[in-house]
This record gives sequence, structure tokens and C-alpha cells, in this order.
Amino acid sequence: MAILAAVLVPVATAAVGALGLVLKDWREGRAYAGRRRPPFEDAARQVSFAVEWWQARQTISSPSEDLDEARTRALAWLEEASALVTQTAPAPGVSVRRLLLLAPPLHDRLAKVIRLGFYLSVAVMVFFSAEATAAALGGSSAGDVSWTYVWSAVFGALSLILRYAAVATEAR
Repeated sequence: MAILAAVLVPVATAAVGALGLVLKDWREGRAYAGRRRPPFEDAARQVSFAVEWWQARQTISSPSEDLDEARTRALAWLEEASALVTQTAPAPGVSVRRLLLLAPPLHDRLAKVIRLGFYLSVAVMVFFSAEATAAALGGSSAGDVSWTYVWSAVFGALSLILRYAAVATEAR
């Protein structure tokens, strides 16, 4: 039971940390959508006002000079509405969840190969961790269990190195 607790504590900690990152990404996405909505609504109101104002101005019989001035004014309002939409904050970058899993689109071929090595290394690490846990629960000797965890740690470190190498390769 002590070995199971020793294994589950880091796993639970990592799961809670990952869940926290996913929730943070979700909140940032909602906040971004909330920041984008008001400028679009203001721009839509400005455009509808400019259209209605222009139509009203045309129905009133005016000299062509007044219509040219009105057209210039309406176009300025439309440009202001367009500026409102383009001034909104840029979209958030790649989510933390995708960054942790090395899932953003990679364009460099070497980075893609390194990412494949990263996934294989993570799979081997998980396999060794599961094997060590099964051996500990099955009553194997402490030395066998320890060495299996050591191999799991080695592949975990290799995963981190490969992840860094893929990101660095893509950045150059």
C-alpha cells in the first residue's frame, strides 16, 4: 500500500496540474471571446447607423454637394467601425495543453521526427512506470522495482530533452 501511495501521489499531482492548465486555457479563451464581442457589437451599431443615416439623407432632396459631403461622412463612420474591429486584442497563442503535448503544427521536418521520438519516449516511460507499479503490487523485490522506476525516470528525462530539441529545432 505504501508503494501504491508513493506512485499515486506524483501521478495525482501531475493530473491536477494538467487540469489546472487546461482550465486556465479555457478561461483565457472565454475572456478573449468576451473582449472581442463589444467592439464587434459597437461596429455593427455604427454600420447600421451609417446605413440608415445615408438612406435618410438620400430621401431628403439635397443638392449633390451635400450628398458628397454626406457620403464622405458616412465613409468615415464606416472606417471608424472597421478600425474598432481591427483594434481588438490578437487571438491567444497556442494553448498550454497543446504546448505540453508538443502538438502545435511543426513545419520543420527534423522537428517532426524529434516529436515522434518524444512521443515514443513518453510511451516507454509510461510503460516502465506501469510495469514498476505492477511489479510492486505483485510482490517483486525492491531492487527490481527500483530499477524499473530508474528506467522510467531516464525515459522521462529523455522525453524532456526531445521536447526541448523539437521546439528549438522549429524555432531556428
